[in-house]
Amino acid sequence: MPKTLRQGILAFLLLTGLSGPALGGTQPEYPSPDAAWSERHYSDFYFVHFNTHLALPHLRNPESRALFERLTDRANIERILADDAARLEKQRRLQLILATMGNVRGAYNLAVIIGEPLEEELTRVQVFHLYLVGVVADFEDGIATARGGPAMKTAWLGVVRSLGESDIYSPAQIAALSDAAARRYPSLRDLFTARERTLLRGRVQALQAKQTTPRSQLALSRLLATVSAE
Repeated sequence: MPKTLRQGILAFLLLTGLSGPALGGTQPEYPSPDAAWSERHYSDFYFVHFNTHLALPHLRNPESRALFERLTDRANIERILADDAARLEKQRRLQLILATMGNVRGAYNLAVIIGEPLEEELTRVQVFHLYLVGVVADFEDGIATARGGPAMKTAWLGVVRSLGESDIYSPAQIAALSDAAARRYPSLRDLFTARERTLLRGRVQALQAKQTTPRSQLALSRLLATVSAE
């Protein structure tokens, strides 16, 4: 992201008051990380951040780390999957969490753009988001005609776009994102036309050629093999 663009966004946020917490009254708090989260907890988390601009949780101190790890804890999702609720009810709850995490991902992305040191957190949020995409996709009878298909496709392509952002992500983070994309692509393949799949192979091949470390090169080679499989 160009420095001038980052500065412009930061200036806009400061001028509009979007970068600081709301003043007056009792400050809302994020949900507790001490127990598993439901779709309501995810919704509450996002709206606390959106309405108060409370700092996003990070990995730099134990209290904030606990909250972040709860936010991205797959046990929250596994608990819903194991519930004896009807399939449609599970699907509804998972779709709500998926939609919320899309907004959370956007919040972390914006924070990184304006200079917050949250690259690792953004990486993990994207990996968790793609995990959710795969879980929700598996509930669909036909992914190609699923109502949420375009949004899931966009989320996956967003991660692929991140693979080219070496100014933001380290080689290890690029490898983690690439492997997450490779794991979820088979569930989403039917969302892409034959022409789109051909273009995608070329795009991933170009991204692989730009990698500078064996770890990221190997990860991109696994993604390339996945998107090339017919």
